[in-house]
Amino acid sequence: HREEGPARIKWYSNGQKEYEEYWIDNKVHREDGPAVKYWNKDGQIINEEYWINGKRLDRFEIRKLKLEKLNLL
Repeated sequence: HREEGPARIKWYSNGQKEYEEYWIDNKVHREDGPAVKYWNKDGQIINEEYWINGKRLDRFEIRKLKLEKLNLL
């Protein structure tokens, strides 16, 4: 659990970030972006996961969340 920034970060041996996770109250959670991100060894993002209160969101829920943040819903 961390209020600001990821709670977990793992690094490759070459110094590139491998993944980061945001947690609140022992649940994967982030409202302002992906809660989990994965990078390859070259530093390119290869996957992002959106989670709210320990529940992984599907692509429709992600789109709705983004539109709500923009006050379009």
